[in-house]
Order: sequence, then C-alpha cells, then structure tokens
Amino acid sequence: MPEREVVYVVIDKARIEKLERQLNRIAAALNVVLKPKRQDWITVQECAKLVGRSESTVNRWARESRIEAKSVGGQRLVRNPC
Repeated sequence: MPEREVVYVVIDKARIEKLERQLNRIAAALNVVLKPKRQDWITVQECAKLVGRSESTVNRWARESRIEAKSVGGQRLVRNPC
C-alpha cells in the first residue's frame, strides 16, 4: 500500500469570509435569474389549492366568468390569480 502524503494548509480567515460574501452575492444573483416564471394558466386543481377553495368552487367561478378559463386538450385551465 502506497504511503499517503500529509499536506498542511494555512487558512486565512479574512480571505475565506470574503469568498463567502462573494459566493452569497453570486447565489442571490442566480436566484433572481433562475427564478421560475409565474404560469399564466394553471389547472383548476392548482388554482383551488392556491386560493384555498374547492375545485367545484373554481369551476363555478369559471362558469360565472368570475375568472378567465379555457380548455386545452380537454383540460380546463384558469388564469392564475396570484
């Protein structure tokens, strides 16, 4: 079995803290860029969950034109209220 080499590393605390601040700024910028876009149209089920109402209530709102709705591929979608 080969011998392992021992390496000592000197850590500059101030440099590590500076790198950490830089990484935090980069992470914050990435969160802004990579933040998912809000969907304009969502399913009745998703809408019901978002607004805390039943699916039948959301469907009734759509029938009464209280919220905008459309059918795509046999599935009812409503305009995202959030």
